Amino acid sequence: FMRGNVLVLSISGALGGFTRSMVFPYAPLFILSLGGQPAEIGLVYALSPLGGLLIFPIAGYLADQTSRAKLIAYTGYFTSTVILLNVFAQSWHWIAIARLIQGFAVLQNPASSAIIADSLTPENRGRGMATMTSLSGILAIFAPYVAGLLLDHYGIDFGMRILYASMAAAYAIGATINLIFIKET
Repeated sequence: FMRGNVLVLSISGALGGFTRSMVFPYAPLFILSLGGQPAEIGLVYALSPLGGLLIFPIAGYLADQTSRAKLIAYTGYFTSTVILLNVFAQSWHWIAIARLIQGFAVLQNPASSAIIADSLTPENRGRGMATMTSLSGILAIFAPYVAGLLLDHYGIDFGMRILYASMAAAYAIGATINLIFIKET
């Protein structure tokens, strides 16, 4: 069952998961380095779910009415572009704006779920989902440590910009993999 769309989404998911696990533990330090305070960290972390809540009803509709494969890929490119706002951030406000806009990327969630469900036989759906999650998470286990080493070497400000650039690149690569290899169901 780990072939076709399931394998493709596992690979692209592993790329995104690794870089997210590098960035997210240290994002509060970056917000502080850009002049934010603890309250602003909380605000920034609330904005992504807010963006998602606004878009989720539309996402379900689009997953049923458009090309799911293209929706997944184009959302990956969109996310990659938005992540670049963090690379060039001049203040914590840029991070807040990026997080709100990143919340809109939930557009891909219903499409991904539908393609995965369609690509797995009913008797393999639970095992398939569990295996996908496990494979995507294996590399991510080491990501915070690797990121910590990088931040120790380059410092928080420049190091986080490197991590965000890596994350943007991983999302763009994942989106390209998805665009080329995902088959409509």
